[in-house]
Order: sequence, then C-alpha cells, then structure tokens
Amino acid sequence: MKILLKQSLKLIAFYAATSAAWGYPAPVPQTGATGDGTAYTAADGTSGSSTLAPGSDASLTKGVASPNPRFVANTNPTATVGVTVPNGTITDKLTGLIWLVNANCGGVATTWTDANGDNVPASSAIPGTSALSWIKELNAYGKINSQSCGDTSKYTTKTKTSTHQTDWRLPNVRELDSLIQYGRRVVTDSNGVLTSLAPVFSAGTPVNPFTNSQSAFYWSSTSYIGGDPNAWVVNFADGGTALFLPSKMSTSGYGIGVFVTAVRGP
Repeated sequence: MKILLKQSLKLIAFYAATSAAWGYPAPVPQTGATGDGTAYTAADGTSGSSTLAPGSDASLTKGVASPNPRFVANTNPTATVGVTVPNGTITDKLTGLIWLVNANCGGVATTWTDANGDNVPASSAIPGTSALSWIKELNAYGKINSQSCGDTSKYTTKTKTSTHQTDWRLPNVRELDSLIQYGRRVVTDSNGVLTSLAPVFSAGTPVNPFTNSQSAFYWSSTSYIGGDPNAWVVNFADGGTALFLPSKMSTSGYGIGVFVTAVRGP
C-alpha cells in the first residue's frame, strides 16, 4: 500500500510539473478599453457615455488585469535608515519591465540609425547621432544626447554608491505598445501632456507615470521587414501602432518628431 501511495504521489508530481511546463508563458494583458469606440475615461477621471456592445472588447474585458498600482517608482537607500530616494527608474508590475522615468531625456527627436554605424560616442561630452547610438551612449555614460537621464539604479551596498545601469535597450514595438491604455483618449493629463499612456492611479486620479513624455511617435527597436532600413514606431498621443518610418528621418510625414526612451528587464 505504501509503495502504491508513493508511486501515486510521484505520478501526481510528474503531471503537475508537466502541466506547468506546458503552460503558456506570455498571457495577453487587458487593453484597458472602456467602450466600443466612443466611450472613454479622461485623464481627470471623468467618463464619457459608454455603449458596451455585446462581444466588444470593453464588454468582455479579456486578458490579464493590470495590478494596482501598476507602476512603482524604484528607489535607493540613504544614510538614514528607512529613508530612500528615487533612482530615476520605474517598474511596470504588469510586464516586469523597467523604464526610465524621463521619457525624453535626449530632449529632441532623432533618426533611428545613422551613416556611421551607430557608434558609441568617444566621450560623455559628445552626443550620439541616432536612436541606436543614443542607447549605447546611455549604457556607457548614463546620458542620451549628452543629457543626463537620471538613472542611479545600480547601487552598491558595500560602498554605498550608485551609478547608471549598462543594459538599457531600445524597446521593441510590443514593449512600447504595452504602455498604451486603450480606454484613454487624447486628453491632457495632470502633467499637462496629451497622452494615451497607461496611467498611475493616485487617489483615483490617473497620472502619467513618466516625466517629459512626448505627445508624439517613439522609435522601437523593431525593424520593418518590408524595407530596410525602416523601423516601427508607436504614437504616445493616440496609441497608434503598426506605423513605420524611414529610419533616417527624425520626423514623420506630418512633421511630428520621433523620440527615444529606454527599457531593461525581461
């Protein structure tokens, strides 16, 4: 009987482990949609009229729900026990991705690539010349376009010193798209920015989790297979995706700048 019980327990453990291994590793998050095309929740918390058509995304709300709060400011310890200071990064608890708080520390729009191989600048005083070289500049010097990005998240406990991380990258198009909240229209948030970005909720009021975010296109690291060199972009104003622009243009055909932010993590 004992042998049979042990064998049964081993079989149960095997099937449990096998089921976990066969699980789907990337469940899709909810979109945040609140209506079927006309409904919305504005950045100040007010809602428009909502028509939840049967079968619409807003009526089904399928996908993984966002945690609340979704975004958490990362901090470093100080000499005072229990007191911390922001380190210039935030963590998205839905995806596990870590973002720069400053969503435009370069200050201007830029091209995706350049004619010089997107090389890392020779010194911190020399700005990069493309989105791809800006990321190399960020990892080398903690700067984009010779401007500090405020990242001090690499903290050493022994020496009690902090510096910038060295594994930042240009987000791919799906990572950028994960920031879009489809229940938000192009409205001005509490930071005065026109945005469709997924908000941080503070006392029930949506707040843009980033500083200096631009109501414009952002470069992804995802190249466009239909023509090289082209890359996909995401519009932080209205949430538009699946756009691509010639990679040597810093603006779209409508004269809107293409900006750069950075991400790290899984």
